[in-house]
Amino acid sequence: QLTDEYMKPIMALQGSSLGFKTDQDTIKEKVGGKWVTKKGDGYPMEIVKECLIEGVFLGLEATGNQFNIIGGNMYPTREGFGALLDKMPNLKKNFEYKNIQQPARQKVAYVTVNITWQVDGETAKKQIIEFPIKSNEYTSYDALIGKAERKAKRWLFNTIKGTDISDGDVND
Repeated sequence: QLTDEYMKPIMALQGSSLGFKTDQDTIKEKVGGKWVTKKGDGYPMEIVKECLIEGVFLGLEATGNQFNIIGGNMYPTREGFGALLDKMPNLKKNFEYKNIQQPARQKVAYVTVNITWQVDGETAKKQIIEFPIKSNEYTSYDALIGKAERKAKRWLFNTIKGTDISDGDVND
């Protein structure tokens, strides 16, 4: 059913926050002795179809940056895991981001997240997790919290559903 004509507007969403991002959105090439970042061609239609099908079966949409394609594979984003959690009936959840540690000259930072959740009126559960986040000296606290949010939502989704969706981040 996913004809070339049907896929045309979906392919146009590739490389945009309105649609989905990929690790092929930009390329670096040497021009006149300097490295220049240029717009990439993205993934071919067959890979986008496979990732779209996988994302839709999981409950994601092709719009709103709910998934990324990295290494030819589909990975839900922070927005995607948020949408999946929001679709769970009777789920109450809260994420608190504490104790952000960004050691100087290190390539990793740590964000502690207090996760509380309750499903169908059961006893509320709580988990405190320290997530390692890829970082450099220019990474802002907001960026660290954004990456920790994705990891926390992924953890909660996997915990509630009993799945093991792997980690993946187009910026990593």
